[in-house]
Amino acid sequence: MSKLCLGCASFSNCYGNLSYIDCLNLITKALELGITHFDTSPFYGMSESILGNIIKELGLETSSKIQISSKIDRKSTRLNSSHTVISYA
Repeated sequence: MSKLCLGCASFSNCYGNLSYIDCLNLITKALELGITHFDTSPFYGMSESILGNIIKELGLETSSKIQISSKIDRKSTRLNSSHTVISYA
């Protein structure tokens, strides 16, 4: 596992507008630099799908060199404009 991990929340445009090509270029550069660990989540919009499509496009879907961290079994419920409950059940 690489010492650095690339967080993929930005793939959902939460920090600005990234195109698919931008995401592809970012993943490609990360791999060139030896970064093989990627963090994503269903809460990051389309991040998981985009990351998966890029890994497949690069022919790395069966590579044991890639590690992906994600989050599962968390459900959030918005109580009002300032309170959200997250369940780990």
